[in-house]
Amino acid sequence: MFVLYSSHFKIRHLRSLSCWRGRLVLTLSKITDMGILNKARSLRKNQTDVEQLLWKQLRNRNVFNYKFRRQYPIEPYIVDFICFDLKLIIELDGGQHANQADYDQQRSLFLENRGFKVIRFWNNEVTENSDGVLEVIRRLIEGIEYGLNTDHPDGCLNGDK
Repeated sequence: MFVLYSSHFKIRHLRSLSCWRGRLVLTLSKITDMGILNKARSLRKNQTDVEQLLWKQLRNRNVFNYKFRRQYPIEPYIVDFICFDLKLIIELDGGQHANQADYDQQRSLFLENRGFKVIRFWNNEVTENSDGVLEVIRRLIEGIEYGLNTDHPDGCLNGDK
């Protein structure tokens, strides 16, 4: 991988390097806005207590030996947790999400259109029933591994979301 930096963008994944009319031509597969990368870094450094609680369970390949990342940018969004091998995104929703259901639905649709399965949990589900949340995640992973239909009501434990 070849990486170029500028003050505003990180240019990754150089596909080809050629010359056209005496000028250097770069063919790129991805350009990332540095603003979103810095925001993701900041979110990782300042994660909430609920994010820390779930991250302790997901990190170091603790769940079926799958690697999860936290606060990962998928432009224009930053997802809470992602496993690329499973194409699985886990989102934690605090109280502010009760007022932005349309935004969350649009965001989930955007990510699902890119091939990801999005599962959402309320913060209080993680704090009050972390074992149940992990069980839902484990069952979903098993379903993905075995190619089962993994559609369910957004991973909610009590079905009221």
